[in-house]
Amino acid sequence: MKRMNWVLIGLATLCLILAMGPLAGCVFKSSYEALQAENAALVEENESLQDELYAKDAELNAINETLEEAKARMEIIVGIFVPAFTGELDEMTEAEAIAWFLEWRDQIMAIGDSVLTAKFEFFMDTFSDAALVSFFVYLFESTAEALE
Repeated sequence: MKRMNWVLIGLATLCLILAMGPLAGCVFKSSYEALQAENAALVEENESLQDELYAKDAELNAINETLEEAKARMEIIVGIFVPAFTGELDEMTEAEAIAWFLEWRDQIMAIGDSVLTAKFEFFMDTFSDAALVSFFVYLFESTAEALE
């Protein structure tokens, strides 16, 4: 009889283990599918946000390039226009003025604006007031356009 009790206890334990086996670590199918759908939506949202981030990064780079070009133009304005406007250029000899303008030529050419370069070269060839005014007018207008 004792042996029978042990067999019954063993069978009951075995049945209990077998009955609980499928329940351990299981999730209802509906919960699993809901979590799968939520995960897919989050992955899609993440991809969309990554695309938006890349677009904003490209936009920021373009703005930074524009600002760098405008900064280069402003340096030319400050470096050439202010001395011309204040009369500092009038105090220079022609040789000093030519040497001074040649120092600015590389910076003007580095901007990559062929019209600005051509207007500057025309001024260097003629040293006329009209050519200088034309250069400055274009420089001011193109700087404003670059910042739009």
